[in-house]
Amino acid sequence: MPPPPGGGTPPPGGAVGYGQPAGTMPATANFGQRLLAIIVDGLICSAMSIPAFLVGAFGPTEIEPCGSGFPAGSLCEVETSGAYALRLLLMLAAFIGTLAYWSILVGKGQTVGMKMMKIRVVDMNTGQPIGTGRGVGRFFSMYLSALVCYLGFRWMIWDPKSQTWHDKIVSSVVVDA
Repeated sequence: MPPPPGGGTPPPGGAVGYGQPAGTMPATANFGQRLLAIIVDGLICSAMSIPAFLVGAFGPTEIEPCGSGFPAGSLCEVETSGAYALRLLLMLAAFIGTLAYWSILVGKGQTVGMKMMKIRVVDMNTGQPIGTGRGVGRFFSMYLSALVCYLGFRWMIWDPKSQTWHDKIVSSVVVDA
């Protein structure tokens, strides 16, 4: 479905969102659906870090004197500066890939995990996808939701609109697809 005309008004014909009549929204996704979706998405994004892990675990090393906390004259095996730089670059690429994955796919409405669980992220007022910009905001807001013992993620359990903190920050809601 194309984005709403006029930057936020419902589409013509009285429909809001994905074939929903005006004034209605699909049922909100439950905690289990959202948890399984984030586990699947987390596994996908974790896979992006595998090259950096492999360089750190199996990359070239060199022997040099150990730092403080070791007996004098001790030698340690450390990764080479080139391997360290490559690992940092690969970690940065994994972070950017994860950011793009969440921001673009959530901006369009669904990640792979959400598709599997048949749920989607929509604007709480229009029922339309939130777009990549708000997807970026939602991605970084997830860190705030995790900050205090993941309280922001569990917030949806007792919230009347089943919103997490990151949903509230970007005015989104997760609904059945």
